[in-house]
Amino acid sequence: MRTISKAFLLCLLATVLMIAVAPAADPQAGVAIAIVYDTSGSMNDSVANSKNQQEAKFKIASEALKNIVGKVDRYAQTHSVEAALVTFQGTPVPFKKWDKAAFDTWLSKFSSPGGGTPLGEAIATAANTIRSSQLSRKHIVVLTDGESNGTLKPEAAIREMKKTDGAGSPQISVVAFDVNSHAFDPVKKEGATVLPASGKNLEGGLRNLFSEKILLEEEE
Repeated sequence: MRTISKAFLLCLLATVLMIAVAPAADPQAGVAIAIVYDTSGSMNDSVANSKNQQEAKFKIASEALKNIVGKVDRYAQTHSVEAALVTFQGTPVPFKKWDKAAFDTWLSKFSSPGGGTPLGEAIATAANTIRSSQLSRKHIVVLTDGESNGTLKPEAAIREMKKTDGAGSPQISVVAFDVNSHAFDPVKKEGATVLPASGKNLEGGLRNLFSEKILLEEEE
């Protein structure tokens, strides 16, 4: 049997130590976004839109998000963007490099809201989805018209996310669409931004949110 040289063992040990103490890869400039879209039955209800005409909430929301998708797409021409779309039924647009067509296709075809409002579970899914990103900024945007009625409370989902991700936790913005924004005071206490919105100003509110908080240049 061959005798392993002392020099070889020392070299092997040094290699192992270098791997063990190697620093994690630096975050890359860019933004990772997970949009949580409320697909519950109440999104079938009608409210006044920007033209003061009655329209189903899901149609108003989908149209508003289509315009936001266009805004993100323009940003993505010169910046790194990764994104996913999460609903209460699953993740119709998986987390990946920005894909405008995937968002447009789903938003154009979605026509059947139904079921409850498991916001906590959806936030947890979004957090798990976006966790793998190496981009330096992460955001979860929740668009909902109702209070959570799932098993996992939204504030508990945020606390668990912060516990897992620490300083790298995504920033969370909740757009309270045609619902009393005070219903989301518990998530606000956990650091989430809560923005009230009606059918008349939903698109403008989303546009301001993305312009002023999410689609920003990297700080020097």
